[in-house]
Amino acid sequence: MAKKCIIAIDEGTTGTRSVAFDSAGRVIFRAYRTLSIAYPRPGWVEQDPAVLWQSTYETLREVAKLCLAADYSIEALAISNQRETTVAWDRITNEPLMPAIVWQCRRTTDTCQKLRSDGLEPLILKLTGLPIDPYFSATKMAWILEQLGSKEKFCLGTVDSWLLWNLTQGQSYATDVTNASRTQLMNIYTLAWDEKLCEIFGVPSSLLPEIKKSGDHFGTTRGLVDIPDGIPILAMIGDSQAALFGEGALKEGMGKVTYGTGSSVLMNIGSSAIDIKEGLGLTIAWQFHDKITYAVEGIIHATGTGIEWLRDSLDLFSDSSETEAMAKSVRDTGGVYFVPAFSGLGTPWWDPNARGLLIGLTGGTRPEHIVRAALDAIALQVYDVFTSFREAYQIDTEMIFCGGGASRNGYLMQLQADLLQCPLATSSNHEVSAQGAAYLAGLMAGMWNTRDIEAMHKASLEKYYYPEQDLPNMQHFVGSWHEAVQRSLGWVK
Repeated sequence: MAKKCIIAIDEGTTGTRSVAFDSAGRVIFRAYRTLSIAYPRPGWVEQDPAVLWQSTYETLREVAKLCLAADYSIEALAISNQRETTVAWDRITNEPLMPAIVWQCRRTTDTCQKLRSDGLEPLILKLTGLPIDPYFSATKMAWILEQLGSKEKFCLGTVDSWLLWNLTQGQSYATDVTNASRTQLMNIYTLAWDEKLCEIFGVPSSLLPEIKKSGDHFGTTRGLVDIPDGIPILAMIGDSQAALFGEGALKEGMGKVTYGTGSSVLMNIGSSAIDIKEGLGLTIAWQFHDKITYAVEGIIHATGTGIEWLRDSLDLFSDSSETEAMAKSVRDTGGVYFVPAFSGLGTPWWDPNARGLLIGLTGGTRPEHIVRAALDAIALQVYDVFTSFREAYQIDTEMIFCGGGASRNGYLMQLQADLLQCPLATSSNHEVSAQGAAYLAGLMAGMWNTRDIEAMHKASLEKYYYPEQDLPNMQHFVGSWHEAVQRSLGWVK
């Protein structure tokens, strides 16, 4: 009998990967392609939808061929994806109609300001759990419609629906509740496209995909060279929620931080929605069978982006793996603070007009000081999010799971544990979003149950970090950071 596996597609902002997991939840094969990002105007961020699909197809074909050659039966596919990025394509020709508008894009800042001025934010917040911000998909979709006009024969969706359309050769046009919850067009309580929201943003629901559960039958593969027809696609989930699931944060009160291009901080709050507090976001963590799990979320627009900028624009190092040693080589930042507000600031500030800054430079400032300040900025932004959680909801956590590339940086993880004053755990499996999507598909396919997933996650935990400094001893450090943030926001004292 053939061995069984699940292949998960993880389509991110800077790269696409496909990862195959065996019946024990172990990674057996993987493939990766880098993705380019375009910045055609200040504040605009775009990607080519055709490249997003081509990179997905190439990695999936590579991994599928390896699985079949090794006598594995591909039981299901799963999709994890960058969330708010918006794609428009022709239903007949299947061709993209314009570049994808990436989640970081700020082109709809003025639209968002008008919505606020019209007094619509309280209603939008109530129905969606999300504040008005260019980050989310609805104003992106409205902008696209202004450019294309109202056409009946095109699709308007997030990246997951675009990939599904191509995997099934246009036979399936759907999204899941996690991605739909990031558009600001889905009612977070009814889990359906809300006509009032569609009217506010000017986006006809007829153009939008069908909303399904995160674990569901989304369709089957069709007409793809080297990929068998008929493989069921049994899970689709936004990458941040996939990471929460993949990190094993299946119980209320468990949280995770994914350190990627930006960072998503999610806390599982169980099956009941809560009244959202100013500056925070409520989202769907996942829906499996008839159970809905909600999460409170903090969004950080730039974490890894700041490190990449130091590498690519300032040439301070050649590889991000060098940053840990550089940060540890100096006692502190020498008074340097870095606020990576390249696309404004997210939680808890939600100011699209904030701009990045690097302050405190002297003649004695070395590259190591700047690199340390950039790593500090990552940890301090996460600290601000968790502080908001704790103040708003009296949430206390015993453990926070950390994933993404920067979770391998020992300096950053120790600082994070000191700031948050709770233990952190990192995993030996750094494909956490892919893992979460695969877990969901495996549950749907009957390969695993929730006890299996909890056991597989526990076995994957690699390293723990415990607080070594008391937070009161770090208050000057935190206070100086907030002064820098205030300058970024324009609140100069």
